[in-house]
Amino acid sequence: MNEKERRIHDQGLVGLLRQLHDELDAAVAEAYSWPTDLPEAEILERLVQLNAQRVTEEAAGQVRWLRPEYQAPYAAQVGTQGKLIAEEELPDVVVVSAVKRNWPDKLPEQAAALRDLLAALEQPADINALAAAFEGKSSPKRKTDIQRLLETMAALGQAEETGSGRWKR
Repeated sequence: MNEKERRIHDQGLVGLLRQLHDELDAAVAEAYSWPTDLPEAEILERLVQLNAQRVTEEAAGQVRWLRPEYQAPYAAQVGTQGKLIAEEELPDVVVVSAVKRNWPDKLPEQAAALRDLLAALEQPADINALAAAFEGKSSPKRKTDIQRLLETMAALGQAEETGSGRWKR
C-alpha cells in the first residue's frame, strides 16, 4: 500500500469499518445459530428462505415484533418477545392472496368484498389471514369488523365457520 492509499485507509477508518462489519456478521450468525464461516452464497440462500417464511407468516397475520411497544403500539398484545417458534412447531398457515384487495369504506361494499374473497379461497382461513388479504393495516378494528361481517354472513348462509376460527363460503 502506497502513502496515498494508507492515508485514505486511515482517514476513512476502513480498518475499523471492516472490524465492525465482521463483528456484525458474527453476531448475526450467532443469532441464527449458523456457523460463522458460511460462504456468502449459502448465507444469502438461508436469508431468502427465512424471508419467504416470514412473508408467509405475516400474510397470515403473525408478526414477530422485537419491540412491540414501538413497532406495534396499537396491537392487542404488547410486551416482550416470546420464544421463537421452531419451523416444525409452526401451525398450518393459510395464505389467502399474494395480491392485496381494496377494503371499501362502506359496509355493504365491505360485505361484498369479503364474500368475494371467501368464494375465491381454496381452503378456510382465519380472521388474521382474511384481514391480511386487504390493503392497509390489519388493525384490531379491521379484524373486529371482519369478524362481525362473517357472523352476519353466516346468519344469512353466505359464510360458514369450520372450526378453529377458520371461515369459508
